[in-house]
Amino acid sequence: DIRRPEFLDRAERFELIGAALFIDQRGLDDESRALAEQHSMGVLTSDDAGERLVPSVEPSQLSAKDSELIACEVELRRAGKPVVFLELQVPELDAAIAASRR
Repeated sequence: DIRRPEFLDRAERFELIGAALFIDQRGLDDESRALAEQHSMGVLTSDDAGERLVPSVEPSQLSAKDSELIACEVELRRAGKPVVFLELQVPELDAAIAASRR
């Protein structure tokens, strides 16, 4: 699927209501970690060991932060550091894409 990055198979997945957040922990470096923390407006942060990028809010609150996560994904991609992906469940969009391929 052209909308899904290649790292999804190896990414850590965090479930949200109506979405899933994928973080490519193996693809992280200091720069991408810092950019993610900055552009997610604090929604993503380094774990205590500084090795992984994790949500800084409870899972129940994470679903309300989709705008911050989308902004983070876009800014990381623009910086050439595509390590975050938010997959939104939009059934109408999936149906439209499938119909356009027929």
